[in-house]
Formats: sequence, C-alpha cells, structure tokens
Amino acid sequence: MNFKSTKRKQSTAGIANNEGYGLGWMPDEINNEHYANVIFHGGAFGTLLWGDVKEKLGIVLLTHIPLADVAELWDGVINIIRRTWRPGNT
Repeated sequence: MNFKSTKRKQSTAGIANNEGYGLGWMPDEINNEHYANVIFHGGAFGTLLWGDVKEKLGIVLLTHIPLADVAELWDGVINIIRRTWRPGNT
C-alpha cells in the first residue's frame, strides 16, 4: 500500500489543519516523494492502529482509556517497539 500526501510535513495540530486526514488514517513522516512512511488511526477510547510502511511494522494497541489520557502511553509503546524491532525476528 502507498499512502501519498500532497503535503510535505504532517503537523501535530490535528485534523482541523487540512493536511491529509482521509479514510480514517493520518499520514506521518512524509518522505520527499510525498508518501507517508508512517500511518496511524486513533480512537476516542485509546485504540491505536499504527504502521511503519518502510519498516513493515504494525502495532495495534487496544485500551479503554480516554484519548486525552493515553497519548503518552502510545508514544512510549511505539518508541520501545521501534527501538527493538528487527525485521525477521517474529
């Protein structure tokens, strides 16, 4: 799958910034060809679907915590997995 954005950089200002929210997926880490290296979808009660297209890595995090309270947890989980992920070690 290729997720292409017309913007070079995704900001963290939310979907109101008109920078590429579509079909429920947020493109992030946009490369020079305007393709998203990372895509994600977050739900109101802490559900996170996150994928690094370049590294072929996907994360599904299911919680029942309000979105405002879970963002730090998401960042921590993603950072730990990205630091330790090596393709092929399943």
